[in-house]
Amino acid sequence: MKILLQIILCVFSASIVMGQEASSLYGLSVPLSDSGRSVSLVSCQGKKVLVAVCDARNPDTPLLAQLDELQKKYQDRLRVIVIPVNDVSSAAKSVDANRWRGMPGEFRIAEVSAGKKSSGNAQHPLLRWVTDLSGNGHFNHDITEGGYLFVISETGRLFAVLKRSGSIEQNILQRIIDSKVVDH
Repeated sequence: MKILLQIILCVFSASIVMGQEASSLYGLSVPLSDSGRSVSLVSCQGKKVLVAVCDARNPDTPLLAQLDELQKKYQDRLRVIVIPVNDVSSAAKSVDANRWRGMPGEFRIAEVSAGKKSSGNAQHPLLRWVTDLSGNGHFNHDITEGGYLFVISETGRLFAVLKRSGSIEQNILQRIIDSKVVDH
């Protein structure tokens, strides 16, 4: 009986944390690379959000093309946000942020910013959320290179992290986009 009570308490505690997690995610705003505008993540409620991390000094055009296709195909239920990070390689200090402005595609491109936790307040707030246990409720992780894909559910929960090597596996992404996350 005591063990059952502990399990119920843990599940209840996790539900409370998950509710806080979603509200803190939807309180974030993402500055965009074009014209200094930003997008509030509250506008993404009810849709999955795919956060793609790219090396700011070297736009991965095959990945960007695949992300553009995904955004077009699933525009009614997916938002793709690309975050170029400037601290994933030693040569990244010479990033030209203008190369990211006006880049074609249906996805949103965030301003160039830091990806690593050690960058403190310079780390992009959305990356801080997806890489920090206190935000995402799952794990601590650091961005060390481009190619990470973080998928957030319609209710604001981080539920998939992919490390891209080569092209995106379309079947895996299809299953992730079509999956339903059950809230407890």
